[in-house]
Amino acid sequence: MKKPFCLCYDPVTCSVEILDSFQKVRTALCQIKDELRSLCCALDKIC
Repeated sequence: MKKPFCLCYDPVTCSVEILDSFQKVRTALCQIKDELRSLCCALDKIC
């Protein structure tokens, strides 16, 4: 069964968001980019 949306889990709020618009997808992507930036910074400090 196909659905016209995707889901994204937010571990901070323990909630699931329906990504059914361009803005919601863009917001989720920006959050992922910020998390990756933080992880890269932490890795740089370790190495």
